[in-house]
Amino acid sequence: MKWTGQEQTLQQVWLDVFEGDDEERPVDELTALLVTCAILERGLGDVYVFTAKSQSPSMLKDILSSKALEEFLGSDVMKVLQLFLGPPSSLNLRNVAWHGFPYPGEIPFRCILFLLVVIPSVGHILQRKLGEGQITHREPVMFPHTRHISELKVLQDGDEICQIWDTRLVSWDTHLFWNKVQKLFGKQRHSECCALLLYYLEQGLRAVYTSVNDCQSRLLTAEATALYTTLDEILNPYLPNKSANKIERVLGHQFLEMILDHVSYAKGPRVRDHLSHGEASWQEFPGELVDNIATICFVISAMFHKQSAKSVVPDGKLCQLWSDVQSYKVQFHRISIIECQICDVFKSLSDTERAVTTNPDLTERNGALNIAEEASSLIQRCKDLVLLVERHWPDHKLANCFDFNTFGKCCHILETDFCLKTKTLFRECKEHANMESEVLSHLDHVVEECLVVVQNVQAFVCSRQQQMQAKLLRSRQRENYRKFLIWCPTFCVCAATCSYLCLWQLDTLDSLHTEPAVKEKKHFLRFWKTVLQFCENLRVYSSPDRNKWVEGADLITQIIDFLKANIQPIVLCLCDDVANKLSWYL
Repeated sequence: MKWTGQEQTLQQVWLDVFEGDDEERPVDELTALLVTCAILERGLGDVYVFTAKSQSPSMLKDILSSKALEEFLGSDVMKVLQLFLGPPSSLNLRNVAWHGFPYPGEIPFRCILFLLVVIPSVGHILQRKLGEGQITHREPVMFPHTRHISELKVLQDGDEICQIWDTRLVSWDTHLFWNKVQKLFGKQRHSECCALLLYYLEQGLRAVYTSVNDCQSRLLTAEATALYTTLDEILNPYLPNKSANKIERVLGHQFLEMILDHVSYAKGPRVRDHLSHGEASWQEFPGELVDNIATICFVISAMFHKQSAKSVVPDGKLCQLWSDVQSYKVQFHRISIIECQICDVFKSLSDTERAVTTNPDLTERNGALNIAEEASSLIQRCKDLVLLVERHWPDHKLANCFDFNTFGKCCHILETDFCLKTKTLFRECKEHANMESEVLSHLDHVVEECLVVVQNVQAFVCSRQQQMQAKLLRSRQRENYRKFLIWCPTFCVCAATCSYLCLWQLDTLDSLHTEPAVKEKKHFLRFWKTVLQFCENLRVYSSPDRNKWVEGADLITQIIDFLKANIQPIVLCLCDDVANKLSWYL
């Protein structure tokens, strides 16, 4: 087993099978099947990388059909692996199990036991081929930090778990399943715990999907001649026949997006994909991910409790869980990520303002920073742009605190009072989604550039102030630092203005799908592309190896001129839904 790099995990799951509680044996066998398949897939991928000297295929069936492994391990070995693990015309154990088709104990133990024979057999071949050589294992994926759905931890309370044993979500008795999940969680075997929960979740979601869409024949379909009903289909807004998927009506918008946040969105943890393909670390799996998947499974089980035909949310902690689910804020949709990055820009601006302790005349700052007259005029022009937008976007007032000395207030408003009205669920499937995707791509890059500009400014001021306090600044450096202090507020306010416009565009994304906006698609994209080019140049001027503050100020003047000439028709089109064509000269 050593060749897989996961010897300890394999030993644990198989010891549970042979030495664990007989009553829990079916769940232990299922756990061993899920974990062993994932580890075997990752290990065979490592062998492929070693032999083919190229990136491993992402699908197990492609790894098993590769010429590189056939030549290295032998055709007989590969045929046996294909027979049990893939492709769909075989037993296909990996896909059948990970997509949640069997109930615990349904797959014959001899099939599961076969995997225990395969791993050391492959290891023996590798030892014979490589001698003392070792297979190099790829690094596991790093999951992004994930906020807890709820402060309540359902797996730590056995009494609460008992309430959902009698769920109609799945067709078998779940109490032994939940007992095993709790035991694994208590032993901090988070990855195995999460594997079981994901299996359960997909099986339950499939049952709901087939029921509400009146396609019960798809419930048990796991055959070579028909496509599986997997999460991709279950979480799609449309059925294969292009009619609407009714699962949202049953589960609700918020709950469905919470699932997508954890298993589907590209920038999210995509926990099912990473864990099922063996890409995650089995020893260092994030506990917050297990908590969240457990909360999702717990709540959906309560929705389909046998006590009522309707969605049931019993009293007590479940009420709190349900409230937390309803107030869940999407974290990993690309719109949410850009919104979060904009908040990061304003946080960094607030930090930068506090970091500047010297006035432009190099005297010590006392209270608000003294803004040079030449910089004040540019800052006021930026505020005028913000005021122009706010006249058509009245719910979000930032202009009053849109100043270098008051970015802390902006940051507070964004964190406490601001809420995007743009809905993120199934946006990628809407008409004209390509246009929106291109705009979002530009917004993403604009905000990234703005953040780098502010970080460059902050790093420069911290470095120069330390040098000045240590009396290490040469005369030319002192002059450059003085120029920086004159134009530093302008750099910051310009970055804030571009980020603010990105925030406004996020909140008015739905208007991009109106007829006037669609007609002017090229102009919208050209506008944001030009803004991005300005921000890229500003980042270059503020970079540590350039420090071109006066030249940067000239560029900022150009940015403001461009925005003043072009932002009003955009605002009118998106906020007032004006049907006239836009007269832009970009």
